[in-house]
Amino acid sequence: MALPPQAQYRYGPQQVPAQSPTAAALAYRLRAPTPYTNQPYNSIQYPPMAPPDNRVPKPPKPPDKPLQPYMRYSRKVWDQVKNSHQDSKLWEIGKIIGQMWRELPEADKQTFTEEYEAEKVLGNGPECNVFVEL
Repeated sequence: MALPPQAQYRYGPQQVPAQSPTAAALAYRLRAPTPYTNQPYNSIQYPPMAPPDNRVPKPPKPPDKPLQPYMRYSRKVWDQVKNSHQDSKLWEIGKIIGQMWRELPEADKQTFTEEYEAEKVLGNGPECNVFVEL
């Protein structure tokens, strides 16, 4: 049985197997050791590596920014609007709340703005005081 020219290049002229092509491919795989393990469907799994010991710890995350006045209002009113418009979609509820915010008097908006400004100065919690210079 003569192999096509591609197979002769793969195995070399002196290593042309006398077995069937599948047995020859198996023998070729067994001769070539690899550090990778073959998984079904040709996905290669790399050997696990130990993490290096000289890693630098990550710096602490900065505090989250305080919520904008509109978002504070939205969170406060969301459940009421959701209950009154149960069959509405998410974006429709957002449109309704946006319209309610636009129609809200400035005095009511001012309370949400004052909360925002106070939280912006003080921070969100005890860990935020590290970033605020008093």
